[in-house]
Amino acid sequence: MTEDPAFAAATTEEQKSFLIQRAARFFKRYGTELEGLRNLLDVRLSQLALAYTLNNNLPRESVTVRSRVKSFESFLDKLAKKGWPHYYYLTEVAKDLVGARVICWFQDDCYGMLKCLQASSQFALRNDSLEDYIDSPKRSGYRSVAYPCRP
Repeated sequence: MTEDPAFAAATTEEQKSFLIQRAARFFKRYGTELEGLRNLLDVRLSQLALAYTLNNNLPRESVTVRSRVKSFESFLDKLAKKGWPHYYYLTEVAKDLVGARVICWFQDDCYGMLKCLQASSQFALRNDSLEDYIDSPKRSGYRSVAYPCRP
């Protein structure tokens, strides 16, 4: 990545302002597209959840999908936590601009939905990033299977 001369010559506060302005331009310009990606992700996951519940004779509401687009404020919080790193594309700082959560009533269904996602041609799952908090719960008691994916 080529260093932006305006960024390199700026003071720390000017750099911070520069990064905030870059993020604001991105969210203003691409907010609608991010929302479109969120909708697409939501539809595809909801279709898989419906198929899973039908195939397993479960009530439809036993597997639900929640999706979101990271807010501008949340992105700025992430920048601050990372020490205001220089970036050209927002995805260099935040890989989770669009995200979804599949919520299951039963733990076994978490693994069942994971198998559905793995078998689906609609998603490319990253094999190196499975986080199984059911098998090894967090200290807080939180349990999930986290699997970053790209539609």
